Amino acid sequence: VLIQVFSMALNFLIGILLARLICAEGYGTFTYVFTLLSVICTIAVFGMDDLLVREISSFQSQNNFSGIKSILKWSILRVLIFSVFISAIFFIVINFFEMVSPEKKNVFNMLLIGIPVFALIMILQEGERGMHHVIPGQFPEKITRPAILIFVVFVLFFYDKTFFFEYPDMVIPINIIAYAVALSVLIYQVIKKGTDYRSVQQIKSTDYISVQQIKSTDYKSVQEINWFRSSFYFFIATLVAVINVRADIIMLGWMKSDAEVGI
Repeated sequence: VLIQVFSMALNFLIGILLARLICAEGYGTFTYVFTLLSVICTIAVFGMDDLLVREISSFQSQNNFSGIKSILKWSILRVLIFSVFISAIFFIVINFFEMVSPEKKNVFNMLLIGIPVFALIMILQEGERGMHHVIPGQFPEKITRPAILIFVVFVLFFYDKTFFFEYPDMVIPINIIAYAVALSVLIYQVIKKGTDYRSVQQIKSTDYISVQQIKSTDYKSVQEINWFRSSFYFFIATLVAVINVRADIIMLGWMKSDAEVGI
């Protein structure tokens, strides 16, 4: 709860700063781009974030570290493939079809860089949640990312007070870099806790792991099919919820001006 309160306070401060520094149109572009990013990443993650919470909790209750490691690798690899594939499709649409105005092409190309980053954050956050590390999992994205954005915006503003007036779209790559830092922190946490967890599990459940190691490739294939099927149902439910919340901003940004989104 405390993290949510701090996160809301930081995002409220970001909203005030950006609205003051980059005007309604610039703030509208920022809001539209990152709203679109959240919807695209929901597609790229394909429900695997919710699947991770369920499966990791189950594996942890069975003292099965190899199962946790397997589903983490499986989900991360597929999310990377999906997010890069989606980024490539959007790159072709943006740059080779007349669906985006020329002045907005650079903005949307910057968005493409953020798709794999944000999708991996979603996966790793839920992986941490599945291992009952809820607060450490949320901290990088909820606190570290907005704090970095605020800090960099303040530094650039005091260095040159006209910087954001001349380059309002620069807040987008700054925020993507802040997301990349949050992702780096999450990766470090998962690796460190995974190493600690493995050392404990090797002591507690050597016999169980030895049994798991002799399971056939066919069993793993069936398990992966079941994971994919389950993630599809999670994906449908999450996508409907996200579209329900974000549809107004996306439609307003698509059909009207960025200034109207900012207002």
